[in-house]
Amino acid sequence: MALAFVLWYSVVYFASIVSSTQAIECQGTARYTLTFQAEWTRQSHQNFPSDPHFSSLVGCSHKASYVMWTPGIKATTGVKDVAELGSSSALLREMDIQINLKKAHKRYRGNGFFGGTGSRSITDIEVNSEYPLVSFITMIAPSPDWFVG
Repeated sequence: MALAFVLWYSVVYFASIVSSTQAIECQGTARYTLTFQAEWTRQSHQNFPSDPHFSSLVGCSHKASYVMWTPGIKATTGVKDVAELGSSSALLREMDIQINLKKAHKRYRGNGFFGGTGSRSITDIEVNSEYPLVSFITMIAPSPDWFVG
């Protein structure tokens, strides 16, 4: 009986600690620079292709209610086009819809590059308490449908 009381008390105590600890929201706006650094080389990867490259890097700042992709869930046309074709047009349109629905805040695009190593930076990525998340994607090629994000 004493053990049951101790366990019950521990659960209640733990639950009260968890429920009383709340994340503190960001005040104002923060701006970040995102740098995509590719390290895809013959030395680091078997079957390294002769013409490696990455498509444009695209993304947005958004709320938790917008999810660009989820592992195991069928991709949107926009994500599919980036992964299979390196084309970001449909995904940029999808992000514009999310911006109109107030689920995303701003979208961003940076150039792709040829070669397996290199970097690209996107500056002034804006987040705030309403749109605290960012998601980005780029095709890794040649591949049938791979992407990095």
